[in-house]
Amino acid sequence: MNRRQEPLFRLEQLSEEQARSICSWSYPEPYATYNWKPWEELLADQAEFADPHIRETQYLAVLRPDGELCGFAQLFPIVGTTRLGLGLRPDLCGQGLGESFIRAIAEETRRLKPKNEIDLEVLTWNTRAMRVYERAGFRRMDTYERITPAGMGEFHCMVWQDKPAGRLRASLHTPLKRIADTLNRHGVDWGLGGSALLALHGLADAPPADLDLLVDAAHAERAQELLAELGEYRELAPKAPFYTRYFSRYEVEGAGVDLMGLFSIRHAEGTYRWDWKARHQAGSTSIQGVRVPLASLEDWYAAYSLIPGKQHKAARIERHWCETGGCSKELWNEILQRELPRALRARIEALLEELA
Repeated sequence: MNRRQEPLFRLEQLSEEQARSICSWSYPEPYATYNWKPWEELLADQAEFADPHIRETQYLAVLRPDGELCGFAQLFPIVGTTRLGLGLRPDLCGQGLGESFIRAIAEETRRLKPKNEIDLEVLTWNTRAMRVYERAGFRRMDTYERITPAGMGEFHCMVWQDKPAGRLRASLHTPLKRIADTLNRHGVDWGLGGSALLALHGLADAPPADLDLLVDAAHAERAQELLAELGEYRELAPKAPFYTRYFSRYEVEGAGVDLMGLFSIRHAEGTYRWDWKARHQAGSTSIQGVRVPLASLEDWYAAYSLIPGKQHKAARIERHWCETGGCSKELWNEILQRELPRALRARIEALLEELA
């Protein structure tokens, strides 16, 4: 099989119909400041994307591959710079799509204006957005006040550097790039997880020394073959309480790499089984231009809650959600279908209520 992973989003020129739809979106407080005026008011003033020329030259629709409207981007021209304005559809916020959404916009902007610097402004109180921008490769460069329709506002200016947001050891960059390029080219559904994932979210105590890869069980044998071509292969027999079906270890350019397919761990009330799928992907990062799909914090929260001695990592993820308010109810609903201990199931259900 030689299938490439399909991008989560595509961009095209924003139409009048799509602009009208965006005007109907309603964000909850405190994000209501991002709501648009009614279409009739914008049209009467010929403001923003109600002006056909501005809409044609500055605005893009962000779509699913099937054409579903998920958001918009504005590419505002400044000398030597393209300043981004963007909005994700309200019901999609908090679903783990933000990083992929922003990266798709930034990459399309780079394609259209390759010589321009790419930046954006974010209100300083919007820490949820800032975390996502940082994971997508934006770095804070300046802070200032300026007038807004609601009065004076304090903003951070963030510039896109197209680098991983967290702290991966420099020694991991080359092996991860080679692994990602190989698995992507051969159509393997996989995701980076474990301590490297926590590091990229800014949740690790120290940069990780190795890599944990999740793979769709249907692709596990092919992934094993490909990684064996990149480095030294060692098949490992799982030790209790682990009963992972595909578990192998490699050394690729000095980095330890664990590959897991059909992750399973036994607990007092049964066996938790997790077959990672591409739909579990929660964004991506980039290593020197090569896309690295990321596993979800939701899946790793469940795993860390069950792995002996790793509960502190689950607690760190939980604190992160409480600070940012972002987790995926869709993923949680799938996790709750698995065989969980009653106490963990109750904690996840409580979290869903707290973060609703």
